[in-house]
Amino acid sequence: METEILNENWLTRFAVSANAGPADQRIEETASTYWDWIAARKQTLTLKLAFVVVDAEENVQRAGLFDIVRGDIVRVQPISTSELHAADLVLGGTAEDWQELSDGPRTISQNIMYRRLRLYRGDLHLFFRNIYYFVEMVRAGLRLYSAV
Repeated sequence: METEILNENWLTRFAVSANAGPADQRIEETASTYWDWIAARKQTLTLKLAFVVVDAEENVQRAGLFDIVRGDIVRVQPISTSELHAADLVLGGTAEDWQELSDGPRTISQNIMYRRLRLYRGDLHLFFRNIYYFVEMVRAGLRLYSAV
């Protein structure tokens, strides 16, 4: 993965990859009803999502903001910690946690379940009502950086 996670280049590349959607192999190995559910959720999903990198004491070191409109990322920007209030949801982990998302051995779902990638702020119900969208967005977005 690029050394400077959440810089403007990283955010832009992530957004392009995420907006391109899942890899063909991923679509083929997953039930069509899963993708139908995500497509239906995307229609009403408009929010600001921040990704953060935190240190061992959970202090935010870097942050990036995604403007999502109807499930598509329409704008990205690195932001300061003082701008995190603009985000509806703040999702993140340590630099090592982000590295594991791309290198494995756990899947993205497992990393969320084991709280390696976690919701730091925002409506927990909103997040989990749309969990499959977020999992697949992260999976598709990290595809460019992934070794697994």
